[in-house]
Amino acid sequence: MLNRTYILLCLMLLQGYVTSADPPNVLFIAVDDMRCDLGCYGNEFVKSPNIDR
Repeated sequence: MLNRTYILLCLMLLQGYVTSADPPNVLFIAVDDMRCDLGCYGNEFVKSPNIDR
């Protein structure tokens, strides 16, 4: 019985510690113009030798 009480107390304290942390500041920018402008697709202006191989 003592073990269960100790574990429950530890879990309650751990939950308070985890939820009190500030959330991280994250900025996610995703850009996709949906164009196939690569040398392997026949565009001679774009230089993409690693993708062309």
